[in-house]
Amino acid sequence: MGTSPIASGALTGFALQKDITGTFATSAFVTGRVYAADFTQPTPTMLTGAVDDMMAAYDDAANRPDPDFINLSGGTLNGEILEPGLYRWVSAVTGTFNVATYSNMKVMGGAKADNIFWQIAGAVTLTTYSHFEGILLGATSGVFQTGSSINGCALLQTAVTLDTVAINCGVGMSDDSSEPSNEPSLLPSYKPSQLPSDKPTFLPSDDPSMFPSNEPS
Repeated sequence: MGTSPIASGALTGFALQKDITGTFATSAFVTGRVYAADFTQPTPTMLTGAVDDMMAAYDDAANRPDPDFINLSGGTLNGEILEPGLYRWVSAVTGTFNVATYSNMKVMGGAKADNIFWQIAGAVTLTTYSHFEGILLGATSGVFQTGSSINGCALLQTAVTLDTVAINCGVGMSDDSSEPSNEPSLLPSYKPSQLPSDKPTFLPSDDPSMFPSNEPS
């Protein structure tokens, strides 16, 4: 998990324990390391590069031409099965993205969470006990409510609020599985070179009513 350009003081509620090297910290609430812009070099430089990569990935996703599907199901996803391709929802260009309470997104048929990208212009909210698959590239903030989970990464450009959340970003996230991870983690960046145009599935969206499923997780 990482934050930049703001300092480690913004990471409240984690009870951070700084490593003797000063380059990272640990927390009982995070599996892995925590990084912030005010830590010892090379951490600040690494985080600046991570933010640049995130911004490039967001721009790449936002500007991909010739979508295969436009405004599928009017922008409301409820029990839909999405085949590989580039999807674009046009009804709310700057809108928020909400995942409904107890909804459960499933990856099937050999699809991988690290090949699913959601480019969101507005705020992102995962409500209580919802499960989400893929890489979130958000231009603003994110709220992840109690019991929500992500098999994938959350790369957001402003404030992030976490409340008893499981985020599995990295090891195991490519598995074809509908089960959420119990090992929370956030990576500081996702390189645009990992957004190949010929890989399934790319799901850009800004629609406030996009609920992937009503099935309980």
